[in-house]
Amino acid sequence: MATKTSLIVFCLITLFPLTGCGGGGGDTLANTSTTISQTSTTIALTTTTQVPATTTTASPTTTTILNSSQGILLVDSGQTGDYTTVFGEDSDYTIRPPSYTITGDGTVIDNQTGRIWQQSDNGSYNWYQASGTENSLYNFGGATNICGNLTLGGRSDWHLPAPKELMSIVNFGTLSPAIDTTIFPGTSDTPYWTETQSDMNPANVWYVNFTDGTVDTQGKANAAKVRCVSDGN
Repeated sequence: MATKTSLIVFCLITLFPLTGCGGGGGDTLANTSTTISQTSTTIALTTTTQVPATTTTASPTTTTILNSSQGILLVDSGQTGDYTTVFGEDSDYTIRPPSYTITGDGTVIDNQTGRIWQQSDNGSYNWYQASGTENSLYNFGGATNICGNLTLGGRSDWHLPAPKELMSIVNFGTLSPAIDTTIFPGTSDTPYWTETQSDMNPANVWYVNFTDGTVDTQGKANAAKVRCVSDGN
């Protein structure tokens, strides 16, 4: 009987080892402390303010333009129509409005430039005849000199106009002819000679076409109208 009881106690000790109370020599369960740090995130808000669009209106200015090469003031082109929606076309400005005085002696005074013009043209001639330039075929000995031999309005200092001079009486506000016909009646809507030869081809001379005021060159032997001008001095 004593032997059986001892065996039972031994088995219990084997199954359940003794654990010391308080600071015995057994294993100790360590407490784990976990710290959670709170992160603060700041979001900056950006406010965008829409600024109303500003409309800028350009104000026209009046400018006096001097053609220094010939000493004459440029006259307003006469253009009245707009061809684009952008400000700055000829029609948006009035630089120097055309102004003329009909003298009654066959001449017209340009009050802006001081030039004096033949009111009526001289008809059609080749350039040699119009300018008095000698040519063995078209103007023998330079005998025909339309402007150089002209006496009109008590003046004899007439000459073929330079391109810029002739263009100063073009009115781009009208066509066929591109000129004020109340001042220059009978003007043809055809080319009118200038005195200036082409630098690219000296056989050609510049003319102003009074159909629309364009400028081009043609051969000296061709015919064109002649309107003489005086410096007015």
